Amino acid sequence: MSYKKIINAIFLATMFFVSTACNEEDVKSSVSYPSYRDGTYEGKYLTVTLDGKTVASVKSVSIKSELIDTNVNPDSGPESLEMDPIYNTRIMVVGFPVEDETIVFRTVSDLQGFEGITRINNTGSAFNNTYYRYKGTFTGDPLTIHDKQGLILAFSTTGDGL
Repeated sequence: MSYKKIINAIFLATMFFVSTACNEEDVKSSVSYPSYRDGTYEGKYLTVTLDGKTVASVKSVSIKSELIDTNVNPDSGPESLEMDPIYNTRIMVVGFPVEDETIVFRTVSDLQGFEGITRINNTGSAFNNTYYRYKGTFTGDPLTIHDKQGLILAFSTTGDGL
């Protein structure tokens, strides 16, 4: 009889420690959900402009994202479940604003694109502390193979000093 009590006590203590060690917050923080638009865009699947003119020095744009929110609309009903995922996205543009430079900035994106304002802060660059408005538009279906998706990234300078 005393063995049963000892075994039950050990079992309950083990269950207590397991349940407190593995809570839901630990599981959520260790899982990352990328976007269907993540990857490197280059060649004919990439267009980059500055004030409406093509920037030929850009070699590639790399995108890496983490899911922020799925934005599921439960009121739409099960027959048309709408989702519009939102991502925290890191953009790296190789060859912008000139050939030997690379800029990296963060933005919020969805499956259609992203937009905002960024500042180049490359010490030693002729473009240090330059502000740009940007708008990125993805082309192609997000569920097709990444090699068939494209990106149009338009930068514009602003004269208002932001």
